[in-house]
Amino acid sequence: MKKASFFLALGMAMAIFSCSKDPIVTDPTRPDTEEPSKPTDPTGPTEPSKPQPDGDAGIDINKPETVADFNNPTEFLKSLNKFKLATYAKVVTGQGKDGGNALQINGTPQANGYVFTTENQTVAANAKSITFYIKGTADKSLSFNVYTNAGYEVFNLRTDEQIASKTDITLSSDLILKKTNKKQESDSNIGVNDYVGVKINANNWIKITLDISDVDYNKSKTGSVFGFKVGSKAAYNLLVSSIVFDDAKPTTPVDPVDPDPVDPGTGQSGDFKNIPADQKAYYANIDFKKTGMELKVALAKLIQKKNDISYTANKHAIAITDRSPDGKLYMIYGEKGTTSGNHTYTSNSGWNREHVFAQSQGNPVLGRSKGPGVDAHHLRPSIIKHNSDRGNLHFIEGSGKARKLGGGWYPGDEWRGDVARMMMYMYLVYNQQCDANLIAISSPVSTDKGMVELFLKWNAEDPVADLEIQRNDFHGNPKNANSQGNRNPFIDNPYLATQIWGGPVAENRWK
Repeated sequence: MKKASFFLALGMAMAIFSCSKDPIVTDPTRPDTEEPSKPTDPTGPTEPSKPQPDGDAGIDINKPETVADFNNPTEFLKSLNKFKLATYAKVVTGQGKDGGNALQINGTPQANGYVFTTENQTVAANAKSITFYIKGTADKSLSFNVYTNAGYEVFNLRTDEQIASKTDITLSSDLILKKTNKKQESDSNIGVNDYVGVKINANNWIKITLDISDVDYNKSKTGSVFGFKVGSKAAYNLLVSSIVFDDAKPTTPVDPVDPDPVDPGTGQSGDFKNIPADQKAYYANIDFKKTGMELKVALAKLIQKKNDISYTANKHAIAITDRSPDGKLYMIYGEKGTTSGNHTYTSNSGWNREHVFAQSQGNPVLGRSKGPGVDAHHLRPSIIKHNSDRGNLHFIEGSGKARKLGGGWYPGDEWRGDVARMMMYMYLVYNQQCDANLIAISSPVSTDKGMVELFLKWNAEDPVADLEIQRNDFHGNPKNANSQGNRNPFIDNPYLATQIWGGPVAENRWK
């Protein structure tokens, strides 16, 4: 009798185990395109896939036109279900679209899941849309659940057609979303969230509109109302304005596709009468009468001819290339005259090597063994704490000292031109792996989506420094021990960027 009971129990346990984790994945090459039938919250607990009839924790704040009110943090948090707010999200003061508050999403979630879900709320009776604004960057998509009495409709940043054709997009402008027609196999009342195939690069606020005109959303005042979701293992640096219902029906949705390039007018061929002798020899085979993409390709082929030096050899090179007159090393992001703390200007201790093009932002990531991960032209000494504070944040417009700013990193007035020229160099040498739009919060240049307007601006505003010349001359001489053997052309002459991409007219150092 005991044996029979034992085997019966064992069989039941095996059956439960074999069925408890059976995600529905229709695209094996994109495992997080589809969502398991029980979506998980990245903070740990499993969040129910259907609205709970009695609610779990949400308190009705009785604001029918509001979905999520970040200007009233206490009320916002009260409106959430028992899973509350994800650990990588918080309400920040004064950073919203109109000077109000915003929700900041800043981190790398380890699972596809919820930033928050509102529940038990009095909602607008006749809303046709849900609207909000976002600003910043993300390496994966966003997805939104609008709950019904039976399940939920899903709104993804890509259309169903784009998902089916595996079309990748970069979101940088206003977007109107329709609900997906894709439903989970286990329940036709539940939509399928999509997290891949999208990068967000919004230097300015962009409006997101969910067309709910054909959605019978939950008006019962009990159960889930709205869920805001993110993808797994990708960096998010976003600000989200307050989310509201709107009675106006949106216009026809526009697919999120890159616009056709419009030529902004590249710079004219430069007046290059005074190229220094050593540089003239290096650029001997470049036709500087070329402009635009022709000149870009020619320069890229030249500077791609280099030696990969090891990460250790880079440190030996830095001891020479970054030496200041006081015998110490210049600290990138430091401030002239500062002798202690994060903004120390020169130092011989407390520093490590900063990958100015953050390793994790490369596509694929850079590493430290070869190629971009050990390229001396963007490895710079930095105070350890400053390096840690910057992390992998994207560069963003600002002024004053180097610091975190609006979900990004401002390198400081003195370093912004240096950063721009390093990033332009990295793009030419490593192409799509080091696209400038992977490392900056800025609009792309219309003729070349791999370059951004911010770097052209910084290149023009901040002239070449003696330190840049010192480093470039060392690595441009292949006879030097631990030299890389190639040059950064934008340090030799910043006007080359103008000649390739147009934009603000930069200094012509060869005139």
